[in-house]
Amino acid sequence: MLGALPLVRYRIFGRAARSCWGTNSGILAEMADLRVPLLDREWAEPVLRAMLEFLHTQRTGNPGLLDLGKVPFDDPFRSMLLAVCADLDLPYRLGDSYERGAIVRRDEDHYWEKAITAKRRHDIKRRKRALERDHGGSVVLRDRSADQQFIPEFIDFESNGWKGQAGSGGRGLQVSTGAADWFSEVFGELQRQHRVIFHSLEIGEDVLYMSACLSSGDTMFCWRDAYAEKWARYGTGFLGRLAAMELFNGRPQLAYLDTTTIPEYATTTAMYPDRRRISALVIAVGGLPDRSLIRSLPHLKQAGHIMARVQAKAGVLVRSALAKLVSIKDRLRKRTAKPFEP
Repeated sequence: MLGALPLVRYRIFGRAARSCWGTNSGILAEMADLRVPLLDREWAEPVLRAMLEFLHTQRTGNPGLLDLGKVPFDDPFRSMLLAVCADLDLPYRLGDSYERGAIVRRDEDHYWEKAITAKRRHDIKRRKRALERDHGGSVVLRDRSADQQFIPEFIDFESNGWKGQAGSGGRGLQVSTGAADWFSEVFGELQRQHRVIFHSLEIGEDVLYMSACLSSGDTMFCWRDAYAEKWARYGTGFLGRLAAMELFNGRPQLAYLDTTTIPEYATTTAMYPDRRRISALVIAVGGLPDRSLIRSLPHLKQAGHIMARVQAKAGVLVRSALAKLVSIKDRLRKRTAKPFEP
């Protein structure tokens, strides 16, 4: 296989809803942290071109938009994708973007800890000492990349925390339909290919933290983690992520670490010395209506901003006019009021 692009059909653009093929819905949205085609490195450009040409030629009765989420800004794939779109005359529109934590390998001592302030470092060490004192054991990092029991244990471990509670907003593997089976099958195969980095932090018989990462090319992706809420007050999440940094540093074949975090986890992102910018991308692979829509989006967005400003200004003027009318009415009422008769 030279490439794969699993897609889901859904609708985008809110009120002006249009049907599309994309990677931002269903299990793809829940499980994939880079929602782009999987391509063989040596055949990437021709395979990507063939995929887009296929979607373009099969547009009759099919959606004319391709919605790709979480496309990395700093990756050669993005440049190649935009170049292929330009060559095939397929209009595209970059959507909202955000930054997530990352590490770029460099020849410096403890470079991965540069973003952690001295105060935070001291706090992490203090909590670790308190944990070992209160528990009566020592925190141990276990590299479990080859451990066949890690996957089922991770699923159970995660489900016992808040991520396993759907009513509390948890989106754990046991909560999402089919996710646990998907994880077991996909990461089981990746484990057989020696492409996973599994680790846990333990103290005595207790597991504090578990993390499932994968490696692709020269990049380590921190795909999913979980911690025991019983020991959470000791900062076990931070301890576990520091351990992942050390595991990354101990694998010289890896040049980058991608945390795959989302914007809501700003505190976690702040731990990492580098950033990776991620954006959404919509490509018009259909006919004239879809191509015209994508080309007009910047103008529609600008018109929306102008309309919002006009409405806001009109609202201010209306409120001001009403206030003046009320004031005039009050003055007239006072002038026409009869004098008080005892």
